[in-house]
Amino acid sequence: GSTDATGAATGAASGAAVAAPGDEFRHVVRAGETLSGIAQQYGVAAASLAAANNIGVGDVIRIGQELVIPGLSRQA
Repeated sequence: GSTDATGAATGAASGAAVAAPGDEFRHVVRAGETLSGIAQQYGVAAASLAAANNIGVGDVIRIGQELVIPGLSRQA
């Protein structure tokens, strides 16, 4: 495989944070959900979830927004 180190994920320490495009697991935000709540649901750190989606931990997420869940990939 090719190693494409973009350096975008600063501070995201553990695990392989890079999945092939289209291969990552995505969560569609529903009403009442929060970034930290979604992170907890998947057992990942809120900071890792935010970094994987190029957003800040305190940023507002919108209903219908797709969030990439780091460390999970779609089951074939």
